[in-house]
Amino acid sequence: MSRYGRSSLARLVTSKASSVPMT
Repeated sequence: MSRYGRSSLARLVTSKASSVPMT
């Protein structure tokens, strides 16, 4: 569960970062 949770969070963060570029 920990692994999946981390993967989900990482994916969400990457998706958001891609949509909204952070400098």
